Amino acid sequence: MPTSTVMARIIIPPPDGVPARDRLLRLRAATSLWRSRLVNAVSIGTIAVSLFVLGAFLTVASGLGEMVTRWTEKVQVIVYLEDGIEDRVRASLENRLREDPRSARWTS
Repeated sequence: MPTSTVMARIIIPPPDGVPARDRLLRLRAATSLWRSRLVNAVSIGTIAVSLFVLGAFLTVASGLGEMVTRWTEKVQVIVYLEDGIEDRVRASLENRLREDPRSARWTS
């Protein structure tokens, strides 16, 4: 009768759960960061300032875009004519303004 054997592999982790190679890499990274802390601080500061400037620019740009949109939607033109203008010139202007679909209100 054939017998089958089952082999199991048991992995025992290091005491703190982190392999020794990973601990060594983290230690080296932390040591490198600590040795050049001034350069790292300047780099982080530069990135923070650039992100702040970018955010401020985008905020101002979106605000200006909305303001321009509101201005273009509410354009008003007021035309004053002289008292002694000929009737045909006044009638011509009046007809042109009334025919324009963008002209919302006409006051004579």
